[in-house]
Amino acid sequence: MNSLIGPFFRYSNAPRHGSQNTPRCRVGMATGPAQPHEARQSADRGFSHERSCATCAKPKTPKRLQGSQLKYETLRRHKDTLRIIFENLPVGVMVADVEGKLLFSNPAAEKILAASATKANPAVWDGPYGWYLPDQNTLLAAEQLPLARAIHGEEFSDELIFVRSPQQPSGIFISVSGRALRSIMGLTGGVVIFHDVTEQQRSLQTNVLLTQVVEQIGDCVVLTDKQGIIQYVNPAFELITGYSRDEALGKTPRILNSGRQDAGFYRQLWSQILSGRPFQGTFVNRKKSGEPYWVEQTITPIHDEAGNLTYFFSVTHDVTELRKSQEQELQLRLRAKCNSASMPRHQPCPAST
Repeated sequence: MNSLIGPFFRYSNAPRHGSQNTPRCRVGMATGPAQPHEARQSADRGFSHERSCATCAKPKTPKRLQGSQLKYETLRRHKDTLRIIFENLPVGVMVADVEGKLLFSNPAAEKILAASATKANPAVWDGPYGWYLPDQNTLLAAEQLPLARAIHGEEFSDELIFVRSPQQPSGIFISVSGRALRSIMGLTGGVVIFHDVTEQQRSLQTNVLLTQVVEQIGDCVVLTDKQGIIQYVNPAFELITGYSRDEALGKTPRILNSGRQDAGFYRQLWSQILSGRPFQGTFVNRKKSGEPYWVEQTITPIHDEAGNLTYFFSVTHDVTELRKSQEQELQLRLRAKCNSASMPRHQPCPAST
């Protein structure tokens, strides 16, 4: 009898985990080689010890609670990931609710617009923070501001805006895109994304200004590649030479060769400009009509940032009228000199008595 109830007696009267008055599972203790008969039978039937032993069984979290915790943890990690991404974007990001309250602005936005601007209510951005059209003079009204337009459901891309503030009195140009934020409940706010394009815009303005100067200058302007192929001519070139732009592009300046300069002249010219030195000279060219004309020409080699020769920039001034005037003046002087030499000298008047 003792051999049958002994194991059960020892198991049921052993102290429990953490207490001397509670039974402890011999299998859980693993203090002896012997294993309770009930535990062995459970293991033999394919059940784990924790499932078959009430003493070692762990409390279980309700499945509904586990699901809620998992969903919350997933959302938290997703939010943290998005924040890290937005905070490290090289472009400015600003988000506002439907009331116009600023909810979020990343470090790039604060750097581009100055921190004080990103902390102000968008409704006052038409005041001290000065958002203008690209002409830098027309101030945008409050309802025309990018974030206000996004909040009201408008979507736009890559619009150029000039921003001037106390922190940036000279102003900057930004390229802005915006759209509304919506949920199943409807419109919830708006977001704008922008980046600083001041350098590009200043460069573009400079290029436009230079183009206007070159287009309106009265001298012939020709740009060729390093092989001498014409890439650009200005309107003055068309007016003076008689060649249209389409006729000149893809050709070389040989179309203007009058034949009055020998081959040695052009060898020296090319040797000089290919060595990187500018050329200046006065010589005769020929128009499309065949009419010769005198020019003063300056050819300047153009190099890229690496120092490689890329283009030749030529400015030619028509000095035909000046040469004619100089020749006429010279002829008049020679004629006057000849006339003076051929006329008899006047005898001095006799002295009066």
